[in-house]
Amino acid sequence: MKYLKRKIFVSLVLLLSVPAAVSADTTIYDKHYDRRGYEKESGATVVMYDKNWNRTGYQKDGRIYDKNWNLQGYKKKGGTTVIYDKQWNRAGYEKDNKIHDKQWNLKGYRKR
Repeated sequence: MKYLKRKIFVSLVLLLSVPAAVSADTTIYDKHYDRRGYEKESGATVVMYDKNWNRTGYQKDGRIYDKNWNLQGYKKKGGTTVIYDKQWNRAGYEKDNKIHDKQWNLKGYRKR
């Protein structure tokens, strides 16, 4: 279970990139400011890519999917965005462009 939660959180952080000709709406960095991925918003769907612009997943209607549209978790937005795995176990948080794990340890940054 711990491995699954870590895998989901890492997937969320990495689920972000598109070929260099396309600009990213959001760039994702780890806590050392190494680029980890990109997010590109298109209508109600956010497409996530890794740092090499390989598609890794999607976000739509508060749900997080892998690249094959298999449900991976949920995002509940508010002042602090809470990230859940697919069993609704808390996996992490996003606040003030920072990404945290479920113990509020800093894992990375988001830059629009």
